[in-house]
Amino acid sequence: MSTNIRSGLALSLSGLALTGLVAAGPAAGASVTEQRTVTSASASVAAPPAQQVRVCRYVVVARHGLRIHRRPSIRSRVIGHLRFRQRVLADCRSHRGWVHLRAGKHGWVARAFLRRI
Repeated sequence: MSTNIRSGLALSLSGLALTGLVAAGPAAGASVTEQRTVTSASASVAAPPAQQVRVCRYVVVARHGLRIHRRPSIRSRVIGHLRFRQRVLADCRSHRGWVHLRAGKHGWVARAFLRRI
């Protein structure tokens, strides 16, 4: 009887491994929920939609305008400028003091020089 239990357990575990429900372990760096997401995408099942980014309206409050950077860093390349009192659309959430512009010009600007309207 113990042989049947062992073989049944081995079959059920191998079936779970084939469906992607068993994580490969801590070395793989993926949790069980991540494995399920990958499996559903590979099985041609519609994956849940990506999270929508909330966009807010801002006005530039820097008197001399504001530089638009390629990445959220002061050392990143400047790719454009915004004028004083110019209205822009950008992410509602800031990333370490920077917000990503979403409409018109694309890039990153310092959140401290914008006022939400």
